Amino acid sequence: MLFIFFFFLFTDHGIENKPIEMSAVAVTVKADEDYINEHPFELEAIKDLPKHLANPLAILNGKLGRKLVFISLQHKGHNFILTISLYRKKPNRQGENVVNSILSIFPKDNYTGLYYSFQKDLLWAEQTEMLRYIQDHEANLHAVGINAKHFANLIQNFENSKYLDGIDDVNTQFNRELEQLIKGDLSKGHVFKLGMPDKKYLKNGINNLPIELSAKTLLNKANKNYKRQHPYYLKDVKNLPLALKHPIALFKGEQGRVVALLELQNHGNNFVAILGLFQHPKERRKGKVINSIISIFPKDDQIELDKLLKLPKLWDDKTKMNRFIQVHNSCYAEGINPIHSDTNINNNGNKSNINPLEGFGLTKLGTGEKPETYQLQGGLGEFLGEFDRLHYSIVLRGDKGAGKSRLLYQFIDAFAAEKLKIAFLSLEMNPDSLVSCRYREEYIKPENYEMIDVTNQALDYDGR
Repeated sequence: MLFIFFFFLFTDHGIENKPIEMSAVAVTVKADEDYINEHPFELEAIKDLPKHLANPLAILNGKLGRKLVFISLQHKGHNFILTISLYRKKPNRQGENVVNSILSIFPKDNYTGLYYSFQKDLLWAEQTEMLRYIQDHEANLHAVGINAKHFANLIQNFENSKYLDGIDDVNTQFNRELEQLIKGDLSKGHVFKLGMPDKKYLKNGINNLPIELSAKTLLNKANKNYKRQHPYYLKDVKNLPLALKHPIALFKGEQGRVVALLELQNHGNNFVAILGLFQHPKERRKGKVINSIISIFPKDDQIELDKLLKLPKLWDDKTKMNRFIQVHNSCYAEGINPIHSDTNINNNGNKSNINPLEGFGLTKLGTGEKPETYQLQGGLGEFLGEFDRLHYSIVLRGDKGAGKSRLLYQFIDAFAAEKLKIAFLSLEMNPDSLVSCRYREEYIKPENYEMIDVTNQALDYDGR
């Protein structure tokens, strides 16, 4: 019997893009307590193996071109390690006869050997999880003379340890080249390398090929004179590789393309990137095909954004998507986007000359009515100066015991003396406590009591 898994995560580290298989015979032999290397374990211990294999802790070089995959799955507190190698078998009906075979799997209880392997053979490590592993096994490491701090430093200082496909380096390179393009030091014919698609893309129609974006496409889409008129600043697409790696959602586009809704924004409008296969005419003889960013721009039109959200959804980050929907519903509740341009589209799909500033309640400077201002009597009045009672806030900040509550009671008395209705929400101090009563008697004049209502609950106040 064969167990067959499909992963596309390890190709940058020498593991071919082939199915991963494990023989039932092999795993049974390794689990047997009479096996020569004596790493027995119960078969129940490798339940959920595919899930853990898809999210490894580390990948290391093994002997004879093999790869070692260290995973979070445990048996009696010891993490499993797997040996993977290409294996040629008899062709199946589809003619495929090469797979990645799990040659060995067992719980790694030899901490000296593990540390030695990490020192000389480490290819990739999930930094956060590996540091947690070291912390959890500090006693075991110490027992065999391994300094856990040195092990942790090894992981922290290891390059490209955050993502399996080295996306940090890809992102850094993209940002550096983008800055050159902004300064005019990069050719329009340049092609940005954006990394490889991960499993969320691969499972939803994107081929396991490099993702690229031409500088010419980026410049055209950002230009204010472009026919579709979605202008933006080139600096807005900084960190594009990371945004593609962690999108909000993926939608099914036309002609087999995938539309990625990204967290990148221009004036509060989220970017979308359209991915599809592309073959440059000069590369046709070579057969070179890549995943190209065919278009990238901020979705700043309500109707177009609604169309996007109605496309078949292939994948989404639930938290990010819920947040996006909440913001979208809030910003577009009135049927206009006050940010993009002077011409907006109303709910009927017709263009109208609505002033975009009206969505914010803005008016031209100097055209509004001059509000009436007030000033308290006495020293507090001199200290605060004039104020507009409809647009005025005072924030008191200080250490415990600095006198914030005492000053607050003086403010209450001063405003009440001007015959202004007061709602006093005493949420941290009981209004009937001895301290509150003392402050009241000391700072608030009895004739002002009728202007003051107090509560120790956060209720709405319907006063004037």
